[in-house]
Amino acid sequence: MGGCGIPSHVREHVPTAWHLAGTIVAAGLLSIGGWHGYHWWEAHKPRPTVLTVQREVIGKLTAPPVTPVVKGKAQPQPLRLDFDQSLAQLDELGKAGAKGMELDPPLPGTWKWVDDKHLIFEPGRDWPAGVDYEVKLDTSAFAKEAKLKESVFKFTTVPLQPAVVKAEFYTDPQDPTLHQAVMELKFTHPVERTDLEKLLKVEMLGKTPVFGKRDASAPLFTVVEGAHQRQFWVRTSRISIPEKEDFIKLTLEPGLKTTNGGGGTSKPVGSNVRVPDIYSGFNVESADTRIIRTDEGEPEQYLFVEASGYAAGRRWRSTSRPGCSPRTNLRTRTARWWKTTTGRAPVR
Repeated sequence: MGGCGIPSHVREHVPTAWHLAGTIVAAGLLSIGGWHGYHWWEAHKPRPTVLTVQREVIGKLTAPPVTPVVKGKAQPQPLRLDFDQSLAQLDELGKAGAKGMELDPPLPGTWKWVDDKHLIFEPGRDWPAGVDYEVKLDTSAFAKEAKLKESVFKFTTVPLQPAVVKAEFYTDPQDPTLHQAVMELKFTHPVERTDLEKLLKVEMLGKTPVFGKRDASAPLFTVVEGAHQRQFWVRTSRISIPEKEDFIKLTLEPGLKTTNGGGGTSKPVGSNVRVPDIYSGFNVESADTRIIRTDEGEPEQYLFVEASGYAAGRRWRSTSRPGCSPRTNLRTRTARWWKTTTGRAPVR
């Protein structure tokens, strides 16, 4: 045992234990300092500057046109957005369900990038008529270097447009006593016949009672539906030829709506049809004769009459007297009549 009362075998190891403790502490301090130093260096070390060149992209919207009917079926046309530079993310090209676009008000359908510059919206049903839409683009969904000049586009769908194709005074060629005013209507969108009938109006401008005695509650017209709910014929009731000519006014009042929804018509559409009097219902405009040879080479004389209106064949036979000069050998034929409304017809 030594002077300090510490056994020699313990005293020999005491310095070693102190040195070990100091080493551990020093190592810990170095580790902490190194960790802080590393992070300081990572935060402050010089780095290369990455420059992203942004390019301005200009878009143009093309609104859908009137929906065509192909092989009896309506084919709604897409909405198009065309850009002057690349905008789409490459992984979205050609895929349905592209993201970053919003149509307001909403309509069922699918967004699709045709290529990196052309975007379309394919509607799931026909476009309503005359509706204002907004297309909003989320710029974060596109290429990072692209900067859209405009991110909101507006358009209005085609409004419902009626048109009078033809309006005329009609005489049945099989029954010359049957007279009617007929108006053909066409529409850009399908409409219901019953809705059309509610908005039609028939009136005589001169108040002549051409429709005779009838039930006051009975309609003055009938409506015949044509193709694809876009074509209709309006026929008045039987007309009695008056002593003085008059005009029938056929009018479609505003407010008609399509079966697709949306806005209705805002203006009246129609036409005036002249009703001839008993003296002007049929007029011979001109007449001329021609020599026409038969298949056997024999000459025959024809009288061509240009007339307005219709006449029964028996009346033409009783009033037409085609013949030939005594000095010729031309053969004559019994008078016959072709129906015409301001057309040419041969009497032979």
